[in-house]
Amino acid sequence: MWDWSITHSFTVTSAARIDKLMLARSGSEPPNYPFTNSDWNQTSTENSFNLGLVWQLDNVDVIRALLARGVLTPNLVELGALVVQSPFLNLTGIPSLNPTDVKNYELDWDHQITQLHAQFRGSVFYQETANIFDVSGGLIPTSGAPYSTPANIGTSYAHGFTAALKGVIYDWRWGVNYRFEEIGDRFLPNVQDGTQFTDYEHTTPKHLVNLNVGWALRNWEIDGFARYQSAREGVLPVAGGAGTMLVPLSGYVAIDGRVAYQLNRAWTFAVSGQNITHAQQRQTAGAEVERQLMGSVTFKY
Repeated sequence: MWDWSITHSFTVTSAARIDKLMLARSGSEPPNYPFTNSDWNQTSTENSFNLGLVWQLDNVDVIRALLARGVLTPNLVELGALVVQSPFLNLTGIPSLNPTDVKNYELDWDHQITQLHAQFRGSVFYQETANIFDVSGGLIPTSGAPYSTPANIGTSYAHGFTAALKGVIYDWRWGVNYRFEEIGDRFLPNVQDGTQFTDYEHTTPKHLVNLNVGWALRNWEIDGFARYQSAREGVLPVAGGAGTMLVPLSGYVAIDGRVAYQLNRAWTFAVSGQNITHAQQRQTAGAEVERQLMGSVTFKY
């Protein structure tokens, strides 16, 4: 990592990382297995980095330009450490699975609003995710039952922007943020439109809004949170386990809250609630989210 202050108002921060993965396998091979031990004699080296340019325009404005590359390496199960055999379908990892490559480009603007004791932050971003791998998507025929394998299924592109305000007024703290994101998947034909277990284009909401308001005075704290998420789709397994399907999910608003009383420096008593306006609410393709009320006692020493 390297920090470089070029001038009193312009700085550069950079960081780099190298990941090296060496594979090998020994021992017996299952009957009709499509790989030999030599298929695991592989070595891969991946580089990732972060680069940030920060420009302090004045006492209230800061501009940031960010560039980053990250790498997600498959785990040992996805690379073949687990083998499951049955009379109809076998499961295995694949040693030639490529790491996922994520590149992110972002431009941020921070602005202090001194009259309101608040801060504004806005950003625009573009992201490219290549060599995405799914837990299924590959099929290797053999003289017996075929093998289902993970596979690199394609590339996904995302772009959008965020805007956020937060501040403090006397005993009150508040914040609001909005995110717009649009995603386009470019997947192999056999894994498009939620037919496997990975789908970003249809399952990511385009609009997301978060609100929070809090009040604190002497021993008391009260906080409220609200979240809006626009309509999207969810992934569900098809009956019988042969792939997946997309199901529609409506937009929703969820509200959480917390009330706390600090008896002294050591003891704090609190009651919090999640999704408090609905006994049950459909937020995902799975089971409906239920209202939750919780009490807590915290002791610090």
